[in-house]
Amino acid sequence: MIELLKKRYGWEEAIIDQNGLVQTNRGLKRIHYWYDSALMKWHIDWRDNCNVTPYVIMDRMLRTIDGSAYVQLDDCMVTVHDEIKDAYGQIGHEENWGCFLGRMIECGRKHNVKKKWEKLQFEQLNDRLKNVSKDHRDQINGFIREAQKRTTNVFKLIGDNEVNMPVMDWLETPASGKGIFGVLVVNGSDQKPVEGYESLIRFLNKWLIAHGQESFHTLLDNMNRVAVLTKEEQRVLLAESLRVQELESLLHLVKEDDEDEMEKLIQRTSRQWDETRLFVSNLATWLDGKKVMN
Repeated sequence: MIELLKKRYGWEEAIIDQNGLVQTNRGLKRIHYWYDSALMKWHIDWRDNCNVTPYVIMDRMLRTIDGSAYVQLDDCMVTVHDEIKDAYGQIGHEENWGCFLGRMIECGRKHNVKKKWEKLQFEQLNDRLKNVSKDHRDQINGFIREAQKRTTNVFKLIGDNEVNMPVMDWLETPASGKGIFGVLVVNGSDQKPVEGYESLIRFLNKWLIAHGQESFHTLLDNMNRVAVLTKEEQRVLLAESLRVQELESLLHLVKEDDEDEMEKLIQRTSRQWDETRLFVSNLATWLDGKKVMN
């Protein structure tokens, strides 16, 4: 394969190292294998367009000598990317990160889908965990009561109608950003596109936990400067932040009578609940401060 890539990309030298990276006379390269043609082509288009030149670029698919974004092998497709080693900062770099997030939303709008959200029923959690101790059952009942309140607030924001959801790539943690010559380089994923803001919310939540409210709000300011969120988008973003996902690990517990495992899950759920509460509070404060919520 390496000889084929040398020919297609015009490399004079190419050596694969022990980490699977390719050292060429044109720098270090990363190879990705694709087995789903439609998914690969979606990612090619996404990475070609989700850039804010000259401040932010994605690790787009390098072109072959004849201009192709991939090389066809017998059983899969191969794309080649520049491998950047240096990490990109976060604090003090909210402008570039925010520009990228805003550009993600802009690109995601082009693939909008309409979805009708279902009202989740949490009572099944009590039926599913009927053998747990009284202390744990009391804690779970507390989660259920708050989950019901959050669900009510979700549908106050969006109603019972279909809502527009952007379709975006899965976004990794802020720590995954790379930098070269002061430019933020963001690596795309190989995942199926995400309908809605789930991935973006996870990213923003990690930023808030790591850097606090001031940096978080600066990041959102720069995101909104590019995306200019509509009133509907603002409501959907806040509503999706409120959606209850913390109880899934409890629903999938295999051994209900394992008290040690139950205690760990409840502690994890409680921590996630506190993180969501903090995130929603800070997001709502920012929205209110910008007078973007009506």
